[in-house]
Amino acid sequence: MLSHYPRRTAVAVLKSLHSGTRTSSFSFLSTCCSRTDGLPLFTAAGHSRLIYIPLLGKPAATLLDRRRSISSSTTILQAHAGRRKEPSPGAARNKKIMRFGRKGKWEEMLLIHAKEKEGFDNVNYATTMSQLGRIRFVDHRDPLFRAFLDDLGNQLEVRGLRWLQVQHVANIMHAIAKMNLRNERTSRILFSQVEEHAEKIVKAGKPQHISNTVWACATLDVESPNLFAQVEKH
Repeated sequence: MLSHYPRRTAVAVLKSLHSGTRTSSFSFLSTCCSRTDGLPLFTAAGHSRLIYIPLLGKPAATLLDRRRSISSSTTILQAHAGRRKEPSPGAARNKKIMRFGRKGKWEEMLLIHAKEKEGFDNVNYATTMSQLGRIRFVDHRDPLFRAFLDDLGNQLEVRGLRWLQVQHVANIMHAIAKMNLRNERTSRILFSQVEEHAEKIVKAGKPQHISNTVWACATLDVESPNLFAQVEKH
């Protein structure tokens, strides 16, 4: 890196000029031209006096330095992009379920469960039920539907509501009500658990989730005195 011209030399030159001392232009020119960190400036009076103005700060980066900097930054960005996390299997599966659900393809959606049920998580179950509830025509006697509903019931029986978030519970109950599945084993298990843990659900849930849960119970005429009492209390 280039060194700066000593400040005291510049000050001495300025003092010399101010005091009227004559100075050899050649000597100053030789000194200044040998430096690469300042600019030689001549006075207007026949160039008999020379002022050397040192550059302030660090020398500007060369074009090559800038190109290297840009190249380095690009490489860093590419490296970060390469380290982006891929979506989890559950998240990728959920996207497929929603895509088929929006198209009304309930059989294709249930085939995902049939092929990948070992990897199904709570979100996948809730999303599948929610999408099924939005489709107008679903054959409840279809083996794929029966297998999915039974599997969901088994999961609820073994894991309980601690396995689900309040939003998941609300979405599943809302779908059960829309598909009129009141007498199904899975429905009875879920409604029983909701009634048992009504206080926790009401305290932890958002108004929309609680509203969907209460609507499902009212629509299917399911007696849930504890749930309704907790809603009125809170």
